[in-house]
Amino acid sequence: MNQVSRKQQWRLFKFLVAALAVGYLVYEIAFQRDLSQLMDTYTSSLVEKPFWLILVLVLMPVNWMLETYKWQQILRQHVQVKFKDALRGVLMGVSVGLFTPNGVGEFGGRMLVVSRKMRQYAASTSIVSSLSQLAITITIGGACLMFYVSDYLAPEKRMIAYLVACGTVVIGYFAYFQLPRITTLLFTRIKWFKRYNRFVESLESVSKKTLLNAYLFSLMRYLVFCFQLVVVIYLVSDWEHVFKLEFAALIPVNYYIQTIIPTIALSEIGVRSFVLGMLFEPHLLPIDLIAASFLIWVVNLIIPGLVGLFVFLRFNANKI
Repeated sequence: MNQVSRKQQWRLFKFLVAALAVGYLVYEIAFQRDLSQLMDTYTSSLVEKPFWLILVLVLMPVNWMLETYKWQQILRQHVQVKFKDALRGVLMGVSVGLFTPNGVGEFGGRMLVVSRKMRQYAASTSIVSSLSQLAITITIGGACLMFYVSDYLAPEKRMIAYLVACGTVVIGYFAYFQLPRITTLLFTRIKWFKRYNRFVESLESVSKKTLLNAYLFSLMRYLVFCFQLVVVIYLVSDWEHVFKLEFAALIPVNYYIQTIIPTIALSEIGVRSFVLGMLFEPHLLPIDLIAASFLIWVVNLIIPGLVGLFVFLRFNANKI
């Protein structure tokens, strides 16, 4: 009876996740007022530049494979998971993360491919994986932001901005590598965390080598989706200046601002369009920026999310 009840709960959970994910897509597409205009305006532009479009699409699996390999390597310190299973967990996490604030539901998808007794370890490695990506985004984006702001400062104050930019990278880098020590200081003083001793222990035991590997894979992934956005902007606008360093450096600023704004995926297109408009509107038409936001949203979130939803619906409850 218990087994039957558990299977019924699992089926209900699958149904709820699928309904929320599909509902999210229907909501976004139905309320995307510019969608038909985007299709009419940019379809020919995309077809005329097949190389760049294919490049953007090829970088999509590269992006998620880097994330999968990073998580697998961190997880290997405690749990052995095959790359195929890790990829399934990452993709299922993307589908669950569609309708949760800042994609926090990704943790839940990943936990499904790990045995119950090891999920505290898996949760801690997912946190390390996310923090490494956050450290890259905040440090590089923050540094680029200071260089960007310095153009509006008096010449005698620009050196201060440059020093702050460099300091952001250095402080962020070293703070990330102090994660085990920070974890020990915080969690040993909070009684509630003592019941999750495996979780705390695994965070405390993360080696410097593991942290470095995660940092490097996060950097590679960061470069991939920064380059993706540069190419997408060129695809929809023919604005070749986006390949110049002075403008390409605004891409990290874009991701930095998106990261510090709390969002759920339901509002993410609006946030992406708003931030891109704030940075690039002097150089590009608003419709170009909406098109770039929509395309990068589809490629990096919706396509992997639909694949993850398919994997999730086929996932066997007995493996949980």
